[in-house]
Amino acid sequence: MINPPPSVNAISNDGILSPAWKNWLSQIYDICFAVRQSGTTAQRPVKSLWIGRPYFDTTLGYAIHYDGTNWVDSAGSTV
Repeated sequence: MINPPPSVNAISNDGILSPAWKNWLSQIYDICFAVRQSGTTAQRPVKSLWIGRPYFDTTLGYAIHYDGTNWVDSAGSTV
């Protein structure tokens, strides 16, 4: 879980979003995008990886996830 920044005020009096909140929202966007991401084996993500990140591998024809080191299938085998 990504906790929001401790600042109560996300937007300053002049209407500008704080850097901490911009960063937090960017992380949330990355997570939401990853949840629906799919592609070939060659297109697997190499950035913004976290344990449990899902990916539907269209070459294999099934969903896999990142275990912190490798992409693995539901049985835990490296794919």
